[in-house]
Amino acid sequence: MILPAPVIRIVVFVTSLFFLFAGTVKMTGWPEPVFAFQMSTYFAHYGIERPLVFLIGCCEVFGAVAIWFQRNFRISGAGGFVLLVISAGALRFHLTYDTLQDGSLAAVMLVMASILFLNPFNKLKASMRERSESLSN
Repeated sequence: MILPAPVIRIVVFVTSLFFLFAGTVKMTGWPEPVFAFQMSTYFAHYGIERPLVFLIGCCEVFGAVAIWFQRNFRISGAGGFVLLVISAGALRFHLTYDTLQDGSLAAVMLVMASILFLNPFNKLKASMRERSESLSN
């Protein structure tokens, strides 16, 4: 099912805003209170050290930027896939080490990343179907 363009734009905006903020915090360590809270409360508890946190931040920023390219299904699909993997990993860690409440935002982002990952392929499939129908007529 292809979602209407305004819905996709809203999902892209909210998802990219979230992951741009989350990724830049992980990459730069700023704002310090947010980063210190994440490192002490979550990442240290999970056994994830600073270099891996930086890499996760880079992936989040890449995905947040790539999902804006909705006309290019390869770029937007890659961005959606990266955010899908990041969200699934975050949800797994939250459910393993924390409470369900701590993982609720990761679950919402997982749903939104899934929409953004699948939407370009649904559009591609629909255009291929239209092309084959026009050739058969």
